[in-house]
Amino acid sequence: MLKEIFKDHKGWIIFTYSVTVLEFVIFGLLPYLLGRAIDALLAEQINDFIIYVGCCVIGLAVGFFRRRMDTRVFMDIWRRKATFAVGGLIDRGISTPKLFSRAELVKLYPDFFEFTVPMAISSVLEIVIASVMICLVVPWVGLVVTALAVLSVLFAYFFSCVIRVIERRLQKIREKKDDALSNRDLEGVSEEYQCLQKEWVRRSDLDAYCWGVCDLLGIVAIVILIVAITKENFTAGVILASVTYCVKMFIRSGFLAYFFNHIQEIDVANQFLNSD
Repeated sequence: MLKEIFKDHKGWIIFTYSVTVLEFVIFGLLPYLLGRAIDALLAEQINDFIIYVGCCVIGLAVGFFRRRMDTRVFMDIWRRKATFAVGGLIDRGISTPKLFSRAELVKLYPDFFEFTVPMAISSVLEIVIASVMICLVVPWVGLVVTALAVLSVLFAYFFSCVIRVIERRLQKIREKKDDALSNRDLEGVSEEYQCLQKEWVRRSDLDAYCWGVCDLLGIVAIVILIVAITKENFTAGVILASVTYCVKMFIRSGFLAYFFNHIQEIDVANQFLNSD
């Protein structure tokens, strides 16, 4: 369904993502501009500070426009695709409890385009920009920090593969719960809610492990960067910008876990929407 959505609405989607890239490139450069602004103010100059404030305002304006626009675009996509998907389920004679449960899965697709893809784009852009900026300051540290960030992303993908198994079990439990609800079976509903609780706790634990690994790798990278950069004769602005880029790099590598998790959820949704 993702390919169908892009094919049917590629004009609006490409335009939306073009604005998204512009927004996140601006915000990706802000730590560098902030460092220059601080050094300029310490030298009693104001030009770089004005440039920094101007870019902040432009980034906020672009982001405001993008957020108002993309909700309208993707909610329209959700309405159209939900109607189409539910019609297909009805035509195949899917039972009413399963129909209710599976109809909710359709929202995953427009949400993927509206929230997850922009978040992934911003994460990749900021990781690349941060890597380049740190490499320009201390090349060997930049390479080490980038390697740790890539390792963090790989861990996020590994945890998402495990979460896919849990998500498949969760959807089966939801359908059993809706079936018990349609039969007014309170005991059955209670049992399925208990199963949902257990599976959600397992999923939450995996999310915690994923973020823990990302945070740990981020702390190691920051320590290496601070030790290396403070031994050199860099300005306060360069030090602040470099540390900020390092912190943002690992925050964004953690955000990619949501991207991988959403892909796995969509894979599970495809299986249920196309099955009996």
